[in-house]
Amino acid sequence: MRHPVESVLRGASGSTCRAANVVALSLVGFVVTFALYAVGVFSVSGGVVFIPSHAAVVGMLAAAAAGLARGGLVAAWTVSFGVLYGFRADHVFLGLSYRPLLGRVAIFVEPESLAVYGIEAVIVGTIPFVVARGLRYGVTSLRE
Repeated sequence: MRHPVESVLRGASGSTCRAANVVALSLVGFVVTFALYAVGVFSVSGGVVFIPSHAAVVGMLAAAAAGLARGGLVAAWTVSFGVLYGFRADHVFLGLSYRPLLGRVAIFVEPESLAVYGIEAVIVGTIPFVVARGLRYGVTSLRE
């Protein structure tokens, strides 16, 4: 039997949320968010942006989907990170186009921004995951 903390972090044992699916969903979220910011569907109104609102909403929806699929918190955080980092890619590669490409790559993978977006992913992904998991548990309890 698995420890309860492991079940919360990794998901239920019969979960449809496999690691490969989570990584694929995270990459798709990254690419879609990058593309939506690039073409102007999503935009930033200006100023200093700590948590981009459009990317946060998409990350919350993806985290909720992980909760409904009986995935774990790690899955919710991973998909949220991918979506949020899609905004970062748009900002670095398209917003800082005056810098050389190698400089933009260095900015994109700097450890500080990875840590900040990781913390944002934990914040953005936890609440919708918990709500979705609670809804799934409630619906399952009512059916029985």
